Amino acid sequence: MKTRIFVHFAVFSLLSCSVAIANSNLEELISAIETMESSIIDVNIEYQWRVIPPYTVEESRQELGVGSLSVKDGISKHKLYASGFSIKQGKRRLALDGPGMWLTEEISTVFLKENKTWTSKAIESFDGSNYKKLNISGWPELKQRGYISDSKSKQRPAFGLTPLGFSVLRTGFGKVYDNMPLSAILKDDGFTVFEPELQIINDFNTISVALLQEYTKQPVMRVYFSIDHGLTPVRFDYLNGAKPEKSKVILTFDVTSLEKVGDNLWFPSSGAIINPDEDRINIFETTKKISVNKRLAKNSFKLEFPKDTKVYNKIEDKTYTVK
Repeated sequence: MKTRIFVHFAVFSLLSCSVAIANSNLEELISAIETMESSIIDVNIEYQWRVIPPYTVEESRQELGVGSLSVKDGISKHKLYASGFSIKQGKRRLALDGPGMWLTEEISTVFLKENKTWTSKAIESFDGSNYKKLNISGWPELKQRGYISDSKSKQRPAFGLTPLGFSVLRTGFGKVYDNMPLSAILKDDGFTVFEPELQIINDFNTISVALLQEYTKQPVMRVYFSIDHGLTPVRFDYLNGAKPEKSKVILTFDVTSLEKVGDNLWFPSSGAIINPDEDRINIFETTKKISVNKRLAKNSFKLEFPKDTKVYNKIEDKTYTVK
């Protein structure tokens, strides 16, 4: 009898949840996303990136164009510090600006066809004024190369290929949306279709929104939001933009776990990039507790070149070796 009562209660709870979802609306979703976007000031994430299956040396040469090198086991270790996110008015639409300061680090074991290996390190930083880059790699002797430029010529990492790209701070939803924040896209009712039906995505109870192509009005993307995590986005599906009978997913950024980082605020702690036409996937998993809104100081983004690094300073147009 107790088991039967529990089952009936569970079914009733799920039905109640579905009714609540059906009664929700796009305005509530937009409000939740705006709150999340404005709540994240800075992030500090350490994570591991893995390619499964890893590239062989031959595949690296043929597909990636990186000579005869490959990353051992397809695994690289990363650090990401980022601060200064804001929403600003662009020429046509709102844009998600930032991070204003950042530092990324990638460490991997690289090997040659002859099975010779070494530890490769790449660090990039921007402290709000200057961009710096350090590369330590090479065989048979490690070479240290540094680069400095000002803010006008600074380069930016592909943040979409970091945990930020799985979060509410993701941009790159297509040419129409440019760097628009997700909340602003959802407000453009001519290009969004709210889908309140309950769907289970990676054990998340979700609702979704379809984003439409500007001219054909066919879905080119679908974003799923977890109702048990304050409507945090947990999947970004890119579609081919075809009519419904021929529509299919061409790329997915999939969140597989979330970590609570604040009051009603969650951040992706693992995820995968999936191309249904390929056998290889890319996954990430955090290796330490995610740190959010710790008011990172400017020196957190300071990159010091180690001794014997050969540096080219573009600002002063000179090359020197660190003593």
